[in-house]
Amino acid sequence: LLLELLQLLNRESEFEEASIDYCVTYEVSPPAFVASKNKVTTAQEESPPPHADNGHFMMPTVIEGRSEKLILAIAAYAAQHKPAIIDCSQLMRVDFTAAGQLLTGLAPFTSQGAVIELHNVNHLVAALFNVMGLKDILRILPRKS
Repeated sequence: LLLELLQLLNRESEFEEASIDYCVTYEVSPPAFVASKNKVTTAQEESPPPHADNGHFMMPTVIEGRSEKLILAIAAYAAQHKPAIIDCSQLMRVDFTAAGQLLTGLAPFTSQGAVIELHNVNHLVAALFNVMGLKDILRILPRKS
């Protein structure tokens, strides 16, 4: 599968290295490299979260895994808005790792004077943010209902 993938991506040098491993492991000659005739395209990167109709920064529905792009987008927004009001009305879930990254990623900006407020945070996400320590660097305003 790796050899086929490397052929598809037209990576001849990596294909040759993997071929040597294949040959040693299976004691069989690997297939020859044949450049792919199909053009490979990759998915476009996600655009940063849009601003809500009220001009506030809109958080995505789910925050999981690596969140560097989101942190940079929030920091850029916070640099232009005092206070930076982040609309979390669409935010449903944040995983533990991403919450930790938000804490470590946004702490330097708030220590330099940026004021960031999270509005309309659902109660479960607000509880996670409080436990993780985000309450110490951000103002968290849970939903009223």
